[in-house]
Amino acid sequence: MNARLRSRVGSLRVRVATLLGLALLPLAMIAVYQSILSASEARRISATALLGQTERASAEERAVMQRALGAAGALGSIIAPVLDKREICSARLRDFVERAPDYVFAGFIDRAGQMDCASSGPPMDFSDYPSFRRQIVDPRPLIEVSPEGAVTGAPVIIASAPVRDQAGTLLGFLAISVSRTALRATLIESSPSRRDFAIAFFDRTGALFASNDPRGDGRAVLPRDADLTRHVGQPETTFMAVNADGERRQFAVMPIVAQDIYALASWRSANGGGASLLSQLTSGLVPILMAVIGLTVAYISVNQLVIRPINHLRIRMARFVRGDRGPQGATLPAAPRELRELAVSFDQLARTVTRDEIERDEALSEKTILLREVYHRVKNNLQLIVSILNLQIRNAVTEREKMLLRRLQDRVMSLATVHKSLYTASSFSSVRADGLFAELVSQLVGVGAEHPAKLDVRTDFDPVTLHPDQAVPLALLLTEAGTNALKHTGARNGETWVSFTLKRAGPDTVTLKIANSKSDIAEEPDGAGLGSRLIDAFVSQLDGEMERIETDGTYTLHLTFKLLEAADLTDDAAPILGAPAEKEPV
Repeated sequence: MNARLRSRVGSLRVRVATLLGLALLPLAMIAVYQSILSASEARRISATALLGQTERASAEERAVMQRALGAAGALGSIIAPVLDKREICSARLRDFVERAPDYVFAGFIDRAGQMDCASSGPPMDFSDYPSFRRQIVDPRPLIEVSPEGAVTGAPVIIASAPVRDQAGTLLGFLAISVSRTALRATLIESSPSRRDFAIAFFDRTGALFASNDPRGDGRAVLPRDADLTRHVGQPETTFMAVNADGERRQFAVMPIVAQDIYALASWRSANGGGASLLSQLTSGLVPILMAVIGLTVAYISVNQLVIRPINHLRIRMARFVRGDRGPQGATLPAAPRELRELAVSFDQLARTVTRDEIERDEALSEKTILLREVYHRVKNNLQLIVSILNLQIRNAVTEREKMLLRRLQDRVMSLATVHKSLYTASSFSSVRADGLFAELVSQLVGVGAEHPAKLDVRTDFDPVTLHPDQAVPLALLLTEAGTNALKHTGARNGETWVSFTLKRAGPDTVTLKIANSKSDIAEEPDGAGLGSRLIDAFVSQLDGEMERIETDGTYTLHLTFKLLEAADLTDDAAPILGAPAEKEPV
């Protein structure tokens, strides 16, 4: 019973729970800090409430301006078909203004700044107006405040929208003037009746144009010596400031029409900006001190019981991960029972993993040696067949017989070259095509070219990695096509050449191109021979697409195929020896 009790008392859970309980006890005084948070939250709620009140108070004005922009866009699409008929265009605008009492004027300004179509007034030239120049550079819907309208002569708010034809070409702008008297009436009706709340509107230039201040000068709304242009283009915000009357108020700025019109609201601050700096420092000092003491005690406790033993165990694990398979050390005598058991389990795991790695490395080494020996022996056997064929070529009587045996010898040499690349490569599951094809081309030119010194051989191989199931048929295809190219190469403009190119056409697509010069009297390639049938069979094995292109003086064979991924390989994949597909026997 005593041993069980000692085990429980010595566990990590009991030690950490006891010591952290002592460390967190002084933090009961954090309530003072919570009061500071409550005051900050109250200020945040006040700011949110002011933004909400500003949103509600400016809803009607926003709606008036948005309706004006919508009306300008809709009216522009209506008059677009009759812009070339001034009388009809003006009549439609005049009819629109008569039906909408809040709108005092409507007119169309073309891209040159000329207004010939309007609800009233003579034609006018707006090409020198800054607002027109700004809008012609950035043709977007625009709200502008004017203390004196160019046509009406009265204070108006001008909403303009671009007019385009069916092809999307800019034709000009449709401008609608809204009476600021109607806007002020809407503002007074929609503003709250509370005396401590005031709201005003200003444009992108910082000019105040509407306010619910009874005095009409906006002194209750405007901060003292404030530059309203610094809020243009900025998101909604709140701040504390003193207004022109010397009263400390909380202000809110909110965009009403993006980039054009903004609302500025304010109300009286209940606490004059919050508690004093001294009271904030006094209320926050004690809980901060208690928190520092508690966290220090907690850190020392956890460091002694948890961090140091875990760091020791971590170092041993990192040494094991880096490859150190030596003894991992003794258990942790000063650590809690749970960590001591963890250290013992790690030592047992390390011994098991080390033993399994040794067995795996031995099996892998044996497999690698056997596989390399298989590829080596296959290559040697194929070279033996090449030597036998060479003897047969010497004993051949007719040229045709010699030619057929040489073609067969080339094919066997290609297979031998592939297997040589496999057993000399670092990985048996892939072959670098650039090195393999360079060696194959060198063999083909040395054996098949009649005058190698006069032949211009051009090669350009990307470093493409192939699976053996593709490397074998592709190497045989290169041999067949390259032999044909060398056989039918002729002088063209005094130059005889043959070109071999392997390029990536995409992440998983490769193209092979073999081209040769062809003289006017050169023999045409035989498309019905064994070589052509083998090429077609290899293309089928690669599941590729091939085309033969003959132009003036050039014959080109162009092959496109996709690279095999490991997931695409099945038991039905192409055999390693690259035999032609059964569906096209040769």
